[in-house]
Amino acid sequence: MSSKINVFWFRRDLRLDDNHGLFLALSEKLPVLPIFIFDTNIIKDLPRDDHRINLIYNRIKILNDYLKTHHNSMILIFKGKPEEVFKEISKKWQVYKVYANEEYEPYSLQRDKSIKQLLNENGIQFHPVKDHVIFSPTDIQTDTGKPYRIYTPFSKKWLYQFHSLSSIPHFPSEKFLNNLYLINTKEFPSLEYLGFKLSSLTYIPPEEDEIKSVIQNYHKTRNLFGDDKSTTRVSTALRFGFISIRKLVSLGKNNIVYLKELIWREFFQHLIYYFPTMIKENFRNIPIQVENDEKLFEKWKNAETGYPLIDAAMNQLNQTGYMHNRLRMLVANFLCKILWIDWRWGERYFAEKLFDFELASNVGNWQWSAGTGLDASPYFRIFNPELQLKKFDPQGIFLKKWLPYDPTKPPKKIVNFNERRNLYLNMLKKSIK
Repeated sequence: MSSKINVFWFRRDLRLDDNHGLFLALSEKLPVLPIFIFDTNIIKDLPRDDHRINLIYNRIKILNDYLKTHHNSMILIFKGKPEEVFKEISKKWQVYKVYANEEYEPYSLQRDKSIKQLLNENGIQFHPVKDHVIFSPTDIQTDTGKPYRIYTPFSKKWLYQFHSLSSIPHFPSEKFLNNLYLINTKEFPSLEYLGFKLSSLTYIPPEEDEIKSVIQNYHKTRNLFGDDKSTTRVSTALRFGFISIRKLVSLGKNNIVYLKELIWREFFQHLIYYFPTMIKENFRNIPIQVENDEKLFEKWKNAETGYPLIDAAMNQLNQTGYMHNRLRMLVANFLCKILWIDWRWGERYFAEKLFDFELASNVGNWQWSAGTGLDASPYFRIFNPELQLKKFDPQGIFLKKWLPYDPTKPPKKIVNFNERRNLYLNMLKKSIK
């Protein structure tokens, strides 16, 4: 085709409203071809019924149906390596610019570097822009121009810069959808064509009114894991960009406890950008006790530890792809400090199971729980599952719903909690001295 077009590459930003990269693409005079790539570098080893692939597929189909009905356009779906996909696109269309939203994890940075080089060699400009954070990793640095390593000073600088903004940016991409490239002839591929099949797990994103309601009392309810309304359940929607971070910050800016949870998310994006080895290596080389007993690990995964709250939490994860944040800290703490299993084992399992899996936050939180992170939980902080249950779910509502066995006939406890706790603390005290 002779006429020039721009391309918008959907990635972790699956929405038509308040989408920065899409807005910039649509604001130019050229028609915009929207695409999505099922990247085989990422999906090649996933199970055929992967629940997140199902989620992405269904979300794109919703967006696609809307575009076909209202704008005579559609999102073109590709499966393959991004480099090969863009070679194909550049042969079929005369592309002037490719827009996308930035990502900060190691694979994403390397991929975008390769794509930029490829496109530039073909006379095509590549424009990744900030979208899924308020402040990118390069926006926030210490007064000496170095990356932050500790959350508290990072959050103070984040809040200082946030309060210095005249307003929270908004990019009304939804108002310019008539500038999309007119294409309405291709069939939307089936899930089977992409190499996957239907998952039994589903995620329904919360409505804006639900989010507002929870945020109002979040500082009071956030640890009440027995109450389904104690948190927003918006993490998956945020992870895949169903909702913009700008909208969520606008909704949550008046509750500092909630806002600081969003700042933690940006802190982990900051860390993974500047310290990419964190995905495999301990931030702090402290002598953590590790045995890596595979039988104990299997019991933990399969909700068979004999500790009711641990087992209920793991059962919820296995059955739904979700776990309350308080319980994530608890089961991680238990795996690392009571079962003496390397945090990377647990991190990989969460990566398989969680709907809202995000590498930076997952690794950051696991290192925090294990005590190996830059800003980690101290080695002597060990959660007692029974005390956590009494404190945050005294009525046992969560256990009634998620315990996978009769509470009067629990399986034998796989380890003695107090004994392992004391051994762990004594070993760490001696090693650190």
